[in-house]
Amino acid sequence: MKAKTNKIVLMGMVLLCATSHLSAEAFSLRRHDNVTAFYQKVSAGCIKLGVQYKVPPAAILAIAGLESGYGSGYVSQVTGNILSLGAKGNDAELPALKLARNLKTRKLLYDFEEISALGEGNYRMEQRPASLKKDYRPAGIAGSKRDLAYLKYNPDHEYAANMQCLEDFMGTWLSKNAHSSVYRAARFYLDEQIKKNGIGVLFEKQINRDFIHMIGGRANSFNYRKTWPPKVITILSKAGLVELCATMKNDRMSFVQAWGHAAPVNRITRKSPRQNKVNQHIVTEKKRRVVVEVRTSEFDQMIKNIAEYNSLPPQLLVSMIEEASAYDKNKIANQRYGLMQISIKQAQDWATANYYTIASATSLLEPTLNIRIGAWSLAQARNYWAPYKTNAYALALCEYSLNRKSMLTYIAYDQVTKKLVIKNTHLFSFVNSVINRYSQLKQK
Repeated sequence: MKAKTNKIVLMGMVLLCATSHLSAEAFSLRRHDNVTAFYQKVSAGCIKLGVQYKVPPAAILAIAGLESGYGSGYVSQVTGNILSLGAKGNDAELPALKLARNLKTRKLLYDFEEISALGEGNYRMEQRPASLKKDYRPAGIAGSKRDLAYLKYNPDHEYAANMQCLEDFMGTWLSKNAHSSVYRAARFYLDEQIKKNGIGVLFEKQINRDFIHMIGGRANSFNYRKTWPPKVITILSKAGLVELCATMKNDRMSFVQAWGHAAPVNRITRKSPRQNKVNQHIVTEKKRRVVVEVRTSEFDQMIKNIAEYNSLPPQLLVSMIEEASAYDKNKIANQRYGLMQISIKQAQDWATANYYTIASATSLLEPTLNIRIGAWSLAQARNYWAPYKTNAYALALCEYSLNRKSMLTYIAYDQVTKKLVIKNTHLFSFVNSVINRYSQLKQK
C-alpha cells in the first residue's frame, strides 16, 4: 500500500513556484554564475563611487567585466586591479611572474596550495612578463612576488582593492586635470549633461554608451582598438547593467533583488494540487512562537566574513549550521560533510568555479573550506531564485538540500489557497526550521 503524500504549506511563502530562467534574448549574461558573482561583489560600491565622482557606474561595471574577465584574470585576482589600470609614478606594479598552467583546464594558477594539490605532471610552469599594472595589494607585498593569493584569502582587502581601483579611475584618470585630452573631454561632457539634466542622467543608457565611445576606440584613450567600445557595450546590454544600477539606486534594491527584478522571467506554472489524480490534502501548520537562543561559537567571525563576501545574511548561515550539524564540524551523514553538510557535487561545482583542487572528501570537514563552499552554493541558488523575491531564500534552501531538478518534484503551487506547498516532510522540516530560526535571529 502506497503511503499518502502530505502537502505541507510553507508559512509565509506566497508566490507562484515554477521553473524559471532568464530570457535568452535579454540579459543573457546573468545566467552565468561567474558574471553574477563578480557584479554582486562590486556593483553597490561602484554605484556609490559613480554618484560621488559623477561618472556613469554601469559603463564602469561593463569595462571592469571586460578588462578583468569578470574577475577571473590572474592580474585582477592577484592585484585587485579590475580595470587594468597602468602603474604611474611610484605606484607598485605587478612584476614578471613564473606561474603554473593547469594542463587540463589551461588556467594559469598563482595559488601555491592549488599548484601543490595538482601534483607533478599536471601543470607546466610559464614565465609571464611584467604586467605594468598597478598592484593594489597592501604595502609590503604590493609589487612583489610574495603572497600572490593574499586577496583570495582576504576578501575584505580584495573588496577594498577593487574599490580603490575604481576610485582611482573615476577620481583621477577622469578628472578635469587629466593628462589625456580624451579623458578631459569625457569629463567636460559628463559635467555638461549633469548640469542640464541632473545626476540621474548617469543612469540613462545613451549617456553610458556615449561615455564608452568617448574614452575608447581611438589613440591615447583607454583602449585604442575600434572593437573595444562594441565589446563593452555588448556587456552593458547583455548584463542589463544600466537597468541594474538604476534599480539599485532609484528603487533602493539590493543587488540580489535588482539582478532578478530587472530581468524578464519566463514562468511555467505547475499543476495545481487539486488537479492531481492522487487524493491529497493540504495540512496547514499553525504559527507558533519559536524561541531561539543566540549561541556563540569559535566560527562566528569566520561565518560573518564569508557571509558578507557572498552577500548573505550571517544569521542565515548560522541557522543552516545549527540545523544541519549543530556545530559538529566532523559530522558526516548521507554523503554530506561538516558544519554545513555540503555534498560532493557542491564541492566540485565550487572547485571548478574557483579553480581550486580538493585533495579528498575528508578535507571538506575543514571549517573554513566547508563554510566557503556552503555559502557559495547557497548564494548561487539564491541568485537563480531571486525573481521570487521574499521567497528566494526558502527556494534556495530547497535547492541546497536536494538540487534544482529534484526539488521541483516536491514543490507545487496551490491555486486555491495561493500557497506554495512542499510535498516532502523531511524537506519541509529543514527549510521551515532554518527560516524560522533565521527570522528569530534577525530580531535579536
